[in-house]
Amino acid sequence: MRILFLKLAAVTAILLTINCSNKDRSNSTNLQFYQELSYLMLAQLESEDHLLDIKVTTEDSSSFSKEIETLPKFVFFHSELDCNSCVEEDITLINDFSNDIGSKNIILLASYNNKRDLHLFRRINKINSFIYNTASVGLPIEELNLPFCFVINKNFKSECVFIPLKEDKSNFKRYLKIIKEKYFN
Repeated sequence: MRILFLKLAAVTAILLTINCSNKDRSNSTNLQFYQELSYLMLAQLESEDHLLDIKVTTEDSSSFSKEIETLPKFVFFHSELDCNSCVEEDITLINDFSNDIGSKNIILLASYNNKRDLHLFRRINKINSFIYNTASVGLPIEELNLPFCFVINKNFKSECVFIPLKEDKSNFKRYLKIIKEKYFN
């Protein structure tokens, strides 16, 4: 509970700083911005510390079981319906991240109806981490239909849930640095 309070206090401080530096925005634009930001943050908080429910396709199940024998793992989840250019930018950063922490510590989960499309996605993006097809991971954040990442802890629960935004890749880089220092140093 204390961690949740500290996170909310930090977010409030950030919002106040942004509000003071954006005096030229109209009040309605500010309100909409803060509502969207709050919605994303709450979705991330609601998805923290959830027991995961990941069911990969049958042909991948034994490989996935071996993959999660050693935890923690960094996970990126996206759907074929997500913005393709957004996901491609995220994958580029994750491929660089895999050089820092090792590809064995990264799992990509994707929701694709056609396995061929998933293989094509992997080849085009030169993905060197494991990628598995799953409809869901069992987190509330999935309702947003946005790509997101998290860490699977030793209890098979989600930690450090994060939504990388296309407009703000610098914070995604910062998030990856924090994950590296916290889990993979």
